[in-house]
Amino acid sequence: MTITINDKPYELQSSGSLASFLTDAGLPTEGVAIALADCVIPREEWSRLQLAEGMQFIMIHAVSGG
Repeated sequence: MTITINDKPYELQSSGSLASFLTDAGLPTEGVAIALADCVIPREEWSRLQLAEGMQFIMIHAVSGG
């Protein structure tokens, strides 16, 4: 199964939650927002959202400063 985050494909051996994928892939989970179909996914939903073939996510990193 393949999902995409910021136009980068990731191959998964099996389905799982978004939260477990981010942890297993070593991707950041703090200071980021994740959107699917142009809708931000609330952080409390990450562990309930089951990944499926072809999902395309956008990960936005929070930046501070001026």
